[in-house]
Amino acid sequence: MTPSRAAPEYLSCIFTSSLTSAQPWLESWSAQILSALSWVQVARASDYKRMAVMRAMHKTVRRVYSASPWRAENTMRAVYAIGHQQPCPQTTTVDKLLHWLFQNAVWDGSNYTDQVI
Repeated sequence: MTPSRAAPEYLSCIFTSSLTSAQPWLESWSAQILSALSWVQVARASDYKRMAVMRAMHKTVRRVYSASPWRAENTMRAVYAIGHQQPCPQTTTVDKLLHWLFQNAVWDGSNYTDQVI
């Protein structure tokens, strides 16, 4: 995936197909957020402009995650907060996600939830 081979206009299609096919394996909100962030990471590491990536991901999150148990708006808030710092090492992304969840989500016993945001 490079800007010379896939125009930025196609990013949301690439993200949508990738995130839709990963849906059956996402059992928690944090997994959903990390799935989206991994594609932000790939696109940013492939030299796509930050605004094009975030614009495409915004469309994708609303399209793919609108039927999930978590609100798409809150998922997008997490992706924006952490995605603007991409590309970075995987451990840094996970640390930033845990920090974001700790500040903006509620632990319900086994998973983080967005019901209080």
